[in-house]
Amino acid sequence: MKKTKAINILTLAILLFTSINLNAQKKDSKPRPCIIQTLYINQKMDMSEASMDSLLNLYKTKIVNLNPYYVSSKILRHWWGHDSRQVIFVFELKSWDDITKASEKTQEIMKAHVGWTDEGMKSFIKKMEEMFGDSFHSDEIYRIIGD
Repeated sequence: MKKTKAINILTLAILLFTSINLNAQKKDSKPRPCIIQTLYINQKMDMSEASMDSLLNLYKTKIVNLNPYYVSSKILRHWWGHDSRQVIFVFELKSWDDITKASEKTQEIMKAHVGWTDEGMKSFIKKMEEMFGDSFHSDEIYRIIGD
C-alpha cells in the first residue's frame, strides 16, 4: 500500500512538472539572449572606489541606457569573495538578431556621444581603458529560461 501511494505521488509530480514545463515553452517559444561580459579591474590603477563606480554609472546612463535594443541591463561590481576585481555587464535583448544591432548602436552612441566634447570622450575612454587595461575578460551569450 505504501509503495503504491509513493508511486502515485511520484507520477502526479512528474505530470505536474511536465505540464508546467510545456506551458512555459508555449509562452516563450523564442528564447531571449542575455550577454554576460566579465572584466577585471586593473590592480595597478590608481582610482578610488567611488571614482570607479561613478565611471561605470556614467557608462550605464550615457551609453547603455540609450541603446533601444537592450530590454534590460545591469553592471555588477564584485562585493565579497575571493576576487574583488570582477565587473560584470549584463545585457538582455529581445532576439538573437538584436545582438549585432545592439553592438552597432553602442558604437553609434559612443561616436555621436551625448553632447560630450571630443576631449571629454577621449578622457572617458582613457579612464575605462585604465580601469580594465589588457586584463583577461570573457564574453558569453546565455538564453533566458524564465523571469
